[in-house]
Amino acid sequence: AALNEIDSASSAIAASVEEQGAATGEIARSAGQAARGADEMNRNVVTVEELASKASQSVETLEATSQAFRNNAKDLVAAIETFLDDGAPLKDLAKAA
Repeated sequence: AALNEIDSASSAIAASVEEQGAATGEIARSAGQAARGADEMNRNVVTVEELASKASQSVETLEATSQAFRNNAKDLVAAIETFLDDGAPLKDLAKAA
């Protein structure tokens, strides 16, 4: 009877050790998946940071181009006004002739 109890206890211990090994393996797989997920998230964050930086640079370029366009438009308006002001006496002469 004592041998049967020892055999039953040994079998129970062996089964527990096997279950614990399976649980440990599952924990290790889950930890590996979590690490891979964290790595992927880190890569995504880096990509978003790079894209945000490029977008910021594009906005700065667009602002500079827009300002240059406004300056050119002001210069063009001033040149046209000067041309029209300078050309007015010529128009009067042409009408008189």
